Amino acid sequence: MQTIILNNGVKMPILGFGMLNMPDLKECQRVVEEALEVGYRLFDTSQIYGNEEALGAAIKASGIKREELFITTKIFKQNSLKQGKNQ
Repeated sequence: MQTIILNNGVKMPILGFGMLNMPDLKECQRVVEEALEVGYRLFDTSQIYGNEEALGAAIKASGIKREELFITTKIFKQNSLKQGKNQ
């Protein structure tokens, strides 16, 4: 998989796997496992999608090191505000 280097020096794959509209967690995990098998290393999810747990399970099952993956997620605004107050 080709990558680009971000301004902070982090390498990011140029092709990612979006996880919108995958509410069935078993099916989501299966699909992500297949995506990992064919070489995907960038995954985009969100708390609102409700499938972050399936992504984690697929990653764990794959045996691929976390350092080899680029994962983005979006959080609920309420959670972001809570974090800001706690810091």
